[in-house]
Amino acid sequence: EWNKESIKWFIDGEQYWESNIKDSINGTDEFHKPFFILLNLAVGGNWPGSPDASTQFPAQMCVDYVRVYQQDGDGGSTSDDDNLSSTTWYLSDQNMQTTKSTVTGWQPTKKISTTPNYWTSDAINGTYSGGNWNFTLWTNSPSKASNVTVDIYKVDADGSNQTLLGSQTVNVTATGTGNHASNFTYSLDPVTLDNQKLMIKVYKASGEDATMCYNTNDFATKLVTP
Repeated sequence: EWNKESIKWFIDGEQYWESNIKDSINGTDEFHKPFFILLNLAVGGNWPGSPDASTQFPAQMCVDYVRVYQQDGDGGSTSDDDNLSSTTWYLSDQNMQTTKSTVTGWQPTKKISTTPNYWTSDAINGTYSGGNWNFTLWTNSPSKASNVTVDIYKVDADGSNQTLLGSQTVNVTATGTGNHASNFTYSLDPVTLDNQKLMIKVYKASGEDATMCYNTNDFATKLVTP
């Protein structure tokens, strides 16, 4: 159980541990923010004790499922099985698609300058869960700093009513050499689309122009939703 004052651990209904997080005591402010679950499995520790001569190895632990519930309206967002699943949107031509094409090699390419380049998805109906949206951008390595901005929008089906979801600027010269990938991460609340599209805007904020590649295979410039 996780509420504003404590986190409690139970096994088969029996409480094994409780941690005080009230008023962010002892640096526990992280436990009052959006979260994800990481199953970090190990042998031993304070609860079961360390292995001894009676411990049987090898051993196996099977996790049937993990569920998250909201308690009496208190806590964070509930898990919603009706939310859209994680989707990979590949940039292709001026569209975003969920399938790969047959194009390979360093093609097609576009110059990244102060004039923006745009890509849009098909119309979407549903909600993407809150969490990290990750964008991978393949570029060359300019000789000097090249600060590239990638914006994520949702727009109406006709392209109107642009709503900015997230924006990040990265110096792509500093993220690698030669043709390489740069990663952009956006921490977003749940995003609901009602017959709307996702739109990617790529442009140079400052510095030298860069060249990007966006085929869907060996140089896959892409957006991955939560």
